[in-house]
Amino acid sequence: MTQAGHSRDTGRCVILGCGRWSMGDDQAGLRVGERLRERARGRAEVLCDESPGLALAQLEGSRIGTLLVIDAAPADAAHPAGTFTVLCGDPRQRLIGRSRPSTHEIDVANGLDLMAAWDGVPPRIRLYVIFAAQFARSLSMSPEVASCVDEVVERVLQDLDQDGREA
Repeated sequence: MTQAGHSRDTGRCVILGCGRWSMGDDQAGLRVGERLRERARGRAEVLCDESPGLALAQLEGSRIGTLLVIDAAPADAAHPAGTFTVLCGDPRQRLIGRSRPSTHEIDVANGLDLMAAWDGVPPRIRLYVIFAAQFARSLSMSPEVASCVDEVVERVLQDLDQDGREA
């Protein structure tokens, strides 16, 4: 039982694709989510949201076994555009570009904080970070990030398969 009194459903998996459709490479997480909707059917509930912190805060963490979050972050010398990394465990202390809470914009870290405070976080959390360079107003992604979207989709599907074998 969790502190909220719910039994934990270790089999339920939720995938959250994050970003902004109109901000170039920032839509990468949303694109991954879109592609996973069909391919992960029956294995995960897939959400795509431009307000990921609020979407996370509304989930019942105690009823989720695995939470996968896909989002874009600014590329840097160590993480060039078109690459990605996966953070496992509770990533709240390691989130790239972590901001201070605001009632006007709640980011992934803030959403996880709210989830933890209200209902607890799932036992397994993975954050797939796609590194990107173009965050200006645009409806298209750079070629490097568009290619990376396909790689992340395949990695998420592999991880879902691995999780299924371990259950």
